[in-house]
Amino acid sequence: MIYDKKDTEAAKILIVDDVEINRLVLEEIIRNMGCEPLLAENGEKALELAVKCLPKLILSDISMPGMDGFELCKSLKANVKTKEIPVIFISAFDEAEDIVKGLKLGGEDYITKPFITEVVQARVAVHLHLYTVKHELMETNRKLQISVAAQLRQMEEEKKKQYKRIRIAIQIFIIIILTAVTIFACIKLYPIFIRMQKDEIYLNETINKIKSFGHFSWLILMGLQILQTVLAIIPSGPVVIITGMLYPPVLAVLICLIGQTLGALVVIALVKLFGNSFLALFIDPEQPKKFKLLEDGKRCGVLMFSYLLIPFLPKDPIAFIVPFTKVKVRHFIWINFFARLPMTIVSVIVGNSVITGHYVVGIVIGFISFILALLCFLFNKKIVLVLDRFGNEKTKEGN
Repeated sequence: MIYDKKDTEAAKILIVDDVEINRLVLEEIIRNMGCEPLLAENGEKALELAVKCLPKLILSDISMPGMDGFELCKSLKANVKTKEIPVIFISAFDEAEDIVKGLKLGGEDYITKPFITEVVQARVAVHLHLYTVKHELMETNRKLQISVAAQLRQMEEEKKKQYKRIRIAIQIFIIIILTAVTIFACIKLYPIFIRMQKDEIYLNETINKIKSFGHFSWLILMGLQILQTVLAIIPSGPVVIITGMLYPPVLAVLICLIGQTLGALVVIALVKLFGNSFLALFIDPEQPKKFKLLEDGKRCGVLMFSYLLIPFLPKDPIAFIVPFTKVKVRHFIWINFFARLPMTIVSVIVGNSVITGHYVVGIVIGFISFILALLCFLFNKKIVLVLDRFGNEKTKEGN
């Protein structure tokens, strides 16, 4: 009989039978096929050899003292290392029920006694070939999965790069537009501003003219706050200072805080609605996933408050990561409101001092804010660690 050498050459085949003559007959048949026979006289020894040598095929007698063929098959199929090894049962002609039971337990085939060399070799060759084909398919499938995973990773990387290019392009576009608008505004507004400083009547007329728009004036300022929160890269300070120049301090602070809160709510809604597609336009969507701290609502809330409280740090990007944290939206609104309140008040007072000509007050407040910001910047890691430790202790107390 002709066999495929790829299937039979040096293939380890375990022969399990308590009768020595049966083992020797099968050993001779198997060896003539070019295979390497392994012999075991009982189920316990066979299980030990199977785990150690991992044969391609097992020929097992059913009736043996101690662990019989059924128990051996059940143990082999329960072991991760040996569960894929095909088992062929050895049976007598009148043991049909045993054959059916063996097949139900996971046996692949059976051969009968007395042994017919051609039949044994044919059955063994078929199952060795199936074993080879199966493992070739498994290997092909493994390589295919690796290839598909690599392609998916490559596609994901390309997608990230594309989003990054879009994000940079949007930011550059916004910066160019803002720079152009700022230069134009400075050219147009500088003479007016100088005249307002020298002419109190003209100052009052200008302010009254702006206020004559009624609700539209502060609605425009709130709209600017929402826009700069959504765009994330526009600093909020200038808008707050301008608001402080146009309105009484208390009203200016209120307008700014409402605008900042509405802006944060708009950002959170957009991130929840459009997910990473929107987030990727402004910040790297992978960044929030890297921080396990975001899964702890209380500690995350403490760190958000500390970050928002530090002067001159960009505040608006915080709203983008809220949907990825355990912090509830209503809690974040209060965190955002109270943490931004001090710097909002400072910026409003600076704006009000400039427009009223109290330059010394504006310079002093600005200088104090700068020193505070510098200290926070220099010791930000220690501040965050202290607040993080405090938040962690609170979390443990709560649990």
